[in-house]
Amino acid sequence: MAFTLSSFYQSTEWKKFRKTVIAERLARDGEIICAHCKKAIMFDYDIIAHHCNTYLTEQNVNDYNISLNSENIHLVHHICHNRIHEKFARPLKQVYIVFGSPSSGKSTYVDSIAEENDLIVDIDRIYSAINNNRSMKVYSNVMKIWNDLIDVVATRSGQWKNAYVVVANCRNVERLYRQLGGELIYIDTPKEECLERGKDKINKYGDNYKKAIDDFHNEWNDTYKRIIEPLL
Repeated sequence: MAFTLSSFYQSTEWKKFRKTVIAERLARDGEIICAHCKKAIMFDYDIIAHHCNTYLTEQNVNDYNISLNSENIHLVHHICHNRIHEKFARPLKQVYIVFGSPSSGKSTYVDSIAEENDLIVDIDRIYSAINNNRSMKVYSNVMKIWNDLIDVVATRSGQWKNAYVVVANCRNVERLYRQLGGELIYIDTPKEECLERGKDKINKYGDNYKKAIDDFHNEWNDTYKRIIEPLL
């Protein structure tokens, strides 16, 4: 099977190769050190397998001596990877769907990696921009803005560099992945930690917020894990 760049990064071959490289280097060194900034990479979702000696192109992606050669791979932080490509490679619009339970740390993670020319599509940010109390009476307005921004990402409109689409509902992840392409980043925070982090919001918004955390983990551990996990 001949790959394009886009289909290669979504392929089973690449995903298995990436996991193998990470496991081998973790076993060898005890931790994953970013080849760019030399600091430890703390979370699996923050590890990017970067083709370092020979960049991957449409012309060489099917040469496995390049695309699936561990000697051509550096493991780097997500933000370090963005900076490497900004400096040395032709910038392309990249889309990342960042998903996880409410209060899992999705927005915090995106804030830590997003740069000046990046687009962030986050329903919490939209709510905060137009309403102080997350009133359901403005929900249709929030969704209109959300859908307009999703269309911007899908059509790659504008001059942004990376788009981060933040999702807290399992049912939306696969649909957005099919619609937008790009990569999935799962913020894998245990339910108990999400509940602890979300105490203030549970106090403010009541049981509906706690239910959203419960619903995410129940769905992820059941039906949607079988659908989404193979895509990661």
